[in-house]
Amino acid sequence: MGAAENFKIHFELPRSYEENEIVLMVRNPFCLFAYWNLSTEVRYVISKHFNRDWESISLILRLYEIADSGVARCVREVGVAPESRKCYFDNLQPGRSYYASLGIKTPEGEVHQVLHSNRIVTPSIAGIPIWKRATVSAEEVSKEKYYGYEERLDFFSFS
Repeated sequence: MGAAENFKIHFELPRSYEENEIVLMVRNPFCLFAYWNLSTEVRYVISKHFNRDWESISLILRLYEIADSGVARCVREVGVAPESRKCYFDNLQPGRSYYASLGIKTPEGEVHQVLHSNRIVTPSIAGIPIWKRATVSAEEVSKEKYYGYEERLDFFSFS
């Protein structure tokens, strides 16, 4: 057994970077991915403010669509567990602007925003030929089966 086989590198990513942020990213024209992090200090302050353990806090993740006029409307609202840190939003419209917010929902039903994400735009499906658009479903794109590049690779053979 060589030295390389005895040498193992063990490295784990930290559970938290102690930053307070929410990031919204495009997965494809029909799907967005959000991830967030709340520092230990902010979780502590929220727990004390609402007089509840962090594990019993109700978190709400909202997705807003921003119209050309600049007016935003909530198009999705998802309850997320306090220990969760990510979420996918499927079946969205291509070529639209979005942002997300993470909030605390009180027992009375009020939502207090804690974090606000970046603004993103889902890609247009203009790159998909018109004659193929009717046959491409959001599910196919979400499963990464079609992005329009296959037709450019038709002449290659991988056998």
